[in-house]
Amino acid sequence: MTDKTYKAEDEIDLLELWAVLMRRKIMVFATSAVVLVIAALYAFLSSPIYRAEVLLAPAQEENDKLSSLASQYGGLASLAGINLQSSGANKTEESLAILKSRSFLFNFISNENILPELYHDEWDKKKQKWKVDPENVPTFYEAHEDFIEDILEINIDKNTGLVEVSVEWTDSTLAANWANKLVEQLNLFQKKREVAEANKSLEFLNTQLENTTSVENRKVLFNLIEHHTQTILLANVTDEFAFKVLDPAVVPEKKVKPKRLLILVVGGFTGLILGVFLVFFVEFISNVKNS
Repeated sequence: MTDKTYKAEDEIDLLELWAVLMRRKIMVFATSAVVLVIAALYAFLSSPIYRAEVLLAPAQEENDKLSSLASQYGGLASLAGINLQSSGANKTEESLAILKSRSFLFNFISNENILPELYHDEWDKKKQKWKVDPENVPTFYEAHEDFIEDILEINIDKNTGLVEVSVEWTDSTLAANWANKLVEQLNLFQKKREVAEANKSLEFLNTQLENTTSVENRKVLFNLIEHHTQTILLANVTDEFAFKVLDPAVVPEKKVKPKRLLILVVGGFTGLILGVFLVFFVEFISNVKNS
């Protein structure tokens, strides 16, 4: 078979496909219209989502002191069971891990009474009680999962070390409030945690100091005691213990979702592809029945 024959058959096939589409063009247009209408309904009836952002910088003062002390006495401190090797980066990662943890978010969701807001369709605002049966009442575990997956987002700039904590929600005021409160409560949580650990270390170090006669070891212990005392003093004079807020969240004016134009374009294109596929499928079934 020559190249001309192949070319002729290809042209015939394309003409036949085009003829099928023209013969059933109403089906293509109808399918496209239906999908486009569904996309439009979703785009214009979906609740708008707003995004509130807080820009943070890791609190460096305590980390710098810790690194300096670790370089001098880290080896001897480890013999006493005290770890001074945590870097600023590790502290940041630790704080962000706590921010997403169940224990922290359970408390946050409870303190801010977020459950009724998250599951407002199941909450009777007038009667202040759940509409569903007790066994179907949303739990903190469900709220934690939904909060992590759909509401809270954390981004770290690897070049600058700055952290952006963002919250997306249908209520712009709540989104900003939650974002700021998350950081505030995280700083308080880390502050209490560090103070508790410092007090525990001080108790241990003072006991060791009473039982140590070596001048070198006593010097190390005094420096460690000084370090933990400074940690407690620092915690008492600052609220921004883990992160410093460079730019707090403000009530956003523009929604980030749904992106209506994009939804309409994707819906129209999807409807067209689906319509063409449906035409060829119907044509195939018709040919099978007639053969």
